[in-house]
Amino acid sequence: MAAVGITVFSYVIPNSTSGGGLAVQRIQLYPYLLFMLWIATAGDWAALRRVTAVVSGIATVGLLGINMYYLHLSSRYVAEFESAMAALPPGRTMLVLDFTGWNLSPEGAHESFRMNFYGHAQSRFVVHRPLVDLNLYQASTPNFPVRYREEMDPYIHLRGSGANAYTPPTDEFLHAGERSGITVDYALVWGLTPQWRSDPAAAPILDQLAQGYELVQGSEHGWLHIYRRKE
Repeated sequence: MAAVGITVFSYVIPNSTSGGGLAVQRIQLYPYLLFMLWIATAGDWAALRRVTAVVSGIATVGLLGINMYYLHLSSRYVAEFESAMAALPPGRTMLVLDFTGWNLSPEGAHESFRMNFYGHAQSRFVVHRPLVDLNLYQASTPNFPVRYREEMDPYIHLRGSGANAYTPPTDEFLHAGERSGITVDYALVWGLTPQWRSDPAAAPILDQLAQGYELVQGSEHGWLHIYRRKE
C-alpha cells in the first residue's frame, strides 16, 4: 500500500518546490524499494519471487543498455565542449547561451530531459582553471553554501528565462555592466543550429553578440562557439 501511495503521490506533487527541482524523478525510486521489501517477506510466494527476479533482471539490463547508449552520446558532446577550453584565459567570466534547453542534443538529433546532454558542462572548466561561471544557478539560491553577491548575481542582473528546448535564451548580457558589477568576458554559444539562426526569436541574442563580441573559436562539429568581448 505504501508503494502504491507513493506512486500516486508522485503524479500529483509539483516537480519543483521550495527552490528544489526534479522532485518526481527523485521520489520514483521509493516505490521499487518498498516493493522489494514486501517481496522479501513473502516467503510462501516462491513463484512470485522468481518471476520478480527475472523481470527485474531483464529490466535492469534493458535500462543499462539505454543509459549506456545515451552516455556514449553525451561523452561526445562533453568532449566537444571541453575541446574549446583552451580559448578561455584564467580570471575571466563566462556565460553559456544554451539553445538546447537541456533536452536536445546540440545538433538537434536527440531529445532526452533525463539524460540531460548538456547539464553543467561549463563547470568542468572551473575545475581546471580559475573562471567565473555565470550559469551556476546553485549560487543564486539560499539552498547551497556558495552564493553570488547580490550586486554580482547574474540571475538578478542578466539571466533571462530558464532552459527551454523550444525558445532561445533571453539573457541580456551586453550591457550588464551598466546595471551591475558584472562584465561578461566570454559568451559560450551551445547548440545554435541553422534553424535557430534563422528564427526571429533568437535575434536579440545574436544582435548582442554581433554588437559587442567577436568569435574566437568554434568546436570541431560547430556545436560550440566561443565569443570574446570586444575591447
